[in-house]
Amino acid sequence: MNRISLELRRVTAPWRPLPDFLIIGADESGAIHLYRALSAHPAVCRSVAGEVHFFDVGYTYGIRWYRAQFPTRARREAIERRISNRTIAGEVSPYYLFHPFAPTRAAELVPEAKLVALLRNPVERAILRYELMTRLGREHRSLGDAMMADARRLEEGRSFEPRDYDDPNGPARHHTYLERGHYMEQLQRWYGCFDSSRILVLEARAVTAQEGMRRTLEFLGLPEGAEVPTIPFDSCPQIDGALWKRLSGHFAPHNERLFDLLGEQWDWNGRSSQES
Repeated sequence: MNRISLELRRVTAPWRPLPDFLIIGADESGAIHLYRALSAHPAVCRSVAGEVHFFDVGYTYGIRWYRAQFPTRARREAIERRISNRTIAGEVSPYYLFHPFAPTRAAELVPEAKLVALLRNPVERAILRYELMTRLGREHRSLGDAMMADARRLEEGRSFEPRDYDDPNGPARHHTYLERGHYMEQLQRWYGCFDSSRILVLEARAVTAQEGMRRTLEFLGLPEGAEVPTIPFDSCPQIDGALWKRLSGHFAPHNERLFDLLGEQWDWNGRSSQES
């Protein structure tokens, strides 16, 4: 979206409803794939930006900027007349789940929004995050060194300054390989700001199957029957078995607390695709 287009959309911001749903993460867990698939549904109005990131690193842009990301009420009404069904608008920002201030910011502005969180085996998620940071030139350490450095930071109780989380290029966003897999603590912040009935948490592989997508459509109040693309599941690179075991040991207690919170048990104990 160019600057002129954005300014025009800001002018009409009061006539642009806020989103009905947010896909809040986790990163490297298929959140963006899910959003793209949902956007193919005729009743879903997508945001202008592929990832909006308003409640995390873009909060200072202001509410008019945020409203500018979504269609006008008139546009949505026109679509509703054409499809004979209500529309919903939403956005995806995978950093929301981890960002400590995103839940309160979202609750203040969109308290009625529905939230969807996809969670992937945290070992795989950490590896995929490292691979992404390497490709982007933000990580130059070996996989083992990067993971162990983050483990030492956590063991020593070193945390980030509040302002660090709003830095789009800072280590809190890009190098928290292990901490981002502590899902229970992150979800608790969201449950503290939104009623549990407004939050859907799925294991990442679930939405690649028909039942997972059905649950998502039902949760969002979307009619079934429309053709929605199949969601791919990104494979995780093979890593050294000893490192996999060490990372699994780190995440094991965090996973158990997550399963207790959700009342579900997911198969994250084995090496899955890492078995050779």
